[in-house]
Amino acid sequence: MANHKSTTLSQKLLDFYLYSSLHIGLMAMLFTLYGFVIQQSQPNYYYIVCVSMSTIALYSIHRIVGINKVIRFENEGRFRIIKLYKKHIILYCILSSIMCLISFLYLPFNIQLILFFTGIICIGYAVPYNRGKRIRDIDYIKIILIAIFWTIYSIVIPSILSEKINATTVMYAISSVLFFLGLTLPFDIRDIAVDEHIQVKTFAILLGEKASVNMALILVSLSAIFIMTYSAFSEFNAVSLSWILVCLITLSILRFHDSDKKDWYYSLLLDGMIGLFFVIYTVIIYIINFII
Repeated sequence: MANHKSTTLSQKLLDFYLYSSLHIGLMAMLFTLYGFVIQQSQPNYYYIVCVSMSTIALYSIHRIVGINKVIRFENEGRFRIIKLYKKHIILYCILSSIMCLISFLYLPFNIQLILFFTGIICIGYAVPYNRGKRIRDIDYIKIILIAIFWTIYSIVIPSILSEKINATTVMYAISSVLFFLGLTLPFDIRDIAVDEHIQVKTFAILLGEKASVNMALILVSLSAIFIMTYSAFSEFNAVSLSWILVCLITLSILRFHDSDKKDWYYSLLLDGMIGLFFVIYTVIIYIINFII
């Protein structure tokens, strides 16, 4: 388990920002906005709020349930911080759930149906449903589900809302799954001790740390190569350039992975890559407009 201890006020504020799930909620908002950018269509802000707030709520539930399942680790690393902010996390969970429901009511019925049925699986991922077991406790399924659902919510559904299900949707969806598989493998490495304790098999346990990092590098590289190849036969634009640049930045971060890094490496840097797509795209557009 990654060593993590905060001593200064700024470090404690950073912990609060990360473990209240505000960071991952912001990243979800930015990546979903990027999903509309991919299709060059007008964003549906009710949907973006719904995804962002549901992400905060789900991650909050996951953290609260998680510390109850790993009592042995509750005073170590990130679990100690989650325990410290537990009441705050519960409050954010309630508030974000309310905001998620309100925005959900303004969405088209077909999108509501998709969110309802996929949401049941997401809740089952975090909440025990069968003798204390969660969907995430099924062997090897964790990172696969994460990759698929981030892609559905941030790439596929924005395409449906934009009425632009096309080759671009398919290509970026495939690249998204590859990217998230590579991005989340290091989290499995971080969680090896916890997963072994609760007897859950993961790819990190199966492959070992070094091979898992190498696999993560391969998957993120494939994501970039996939978009480069697709762009060569269609159109190389600011979207494809931003995707490739984020993959390259992610690769540089993954190369310096080791199991002793603080949890900020995972929760701040790696999770931060999710929102970086839209940020870099915006910077590229600004530079282009400035030059022109």
